[in-house]
Amino acid sequence: QDGVTGALDAPAGRWDVIVHPGSAITARVSAGGEAFDARLAGGIAGTWTGDPHDLRAPMAATVGVDAASVDTGIAMRSKSARDDYLRAAEFPRLEFTLDRLIAARPDGDRRVAFRAAGTLAMIGGRVAVEVTGTLTVLDDAARARLDLDPAAPAMLAVADLSVPIAATALADDAGDLDGDHLPIHVQLVLVHRATPTAPESP
Repeated sequence: QDGVTGALDAPAGRWDVIVHPGSAITARVSAGGEAFDARLAGGIAGTWTGDPHDLRAPMAATVGVDAASVDTGIAMRSKSARDDYLRAAEFPRLEFTLDRLIAARPDGDRRVAFRAAGTLAMIGGRVAVEVTGTLTVLDDAARARLDLDPAAPAMLAVADLSVPIAATALADDAGDLDGDHLPIHVQLVLVHRATPTAPESP
């Protein structure tokens, strides 16, 4: 982890991805010469467990979303994405698991930029992916703009990854898609989960 530097002024422990307008996973699809976004946000959930003050310390992260929530902005196209491509009835969740943090560096007072390796489970298979992005500690003003609890520490994760189509079940439909990779943009609002305080002895 020689490439891991930087730290964030935020509490260690468990951070939960919350259902929020700011939390979504968006695939940028190009098919038949037409480009469109396929947004997934239904049932979004996940956790990051670690110490923002020490990014070299052990950490774990997962995030998942309901495949059936895919929305392309056009009803028939969304139905095709859900039923024909993602096969949501058979494979209801898309899940990402962090394998390791490769690099991190400061990117401002409240932000670190990072590169990580992980595994994406989708349509019955698993594919290794590399993720690049930023993790930002939200200040009071940002929490207010996002209508978050002002007393709860919060962070915003923004990341991008590129999924090789040939390594997924979408390989059978590769002829319908332009290009050999599926770009995915991720934005997640995370809130720190405070450790319950043990009741005082009488």
